[in-house]
Amino acid sequence: MENKKLIAKLGETIGTIRKKKGISQVELGKISKTSQMTVQRIESGNGGGTRIEAIFTIAKALDVRLVDIFHELEKRSSTAKKSSKSNWEKVSEQVNNLSPTDKEWVSDILTKVLEHTRD
Repeated sequence: MENKKLIAKLGETIGTIRKKKGISQVELGKISKTSQMTVQRIESGNGGGTRIEAIFTIAKALDVRLVDIFHELEKRSSTAKKSSKSNWEKVSEQVNNLSPTDKEWVSDILTKVLEHTRD
């Protein structure tokens, strides 16, 4: 899935979780100590420049683990489009094609995500 689509799906997933919990974007911005504008950008799919820390704080404010958000995203993606390759295989291929600097960046993000799931 290309990055823009992934970001849009991530935003939709966060918006769905927020709505299920009956929280407005304004309230989520206050609880997460970000802003309504950040929440709105993420949910609309325009959050490409959003720092991963904002996603962490939003997940915490929604009282869900980041891994749960990504799991929901994965479920939505797999039901929308079945493929012969698993997402892990696709990610592995994409990571293998990255430059060493980009691989290190992805590794840092995954480490943060995995550390967050242990909390």
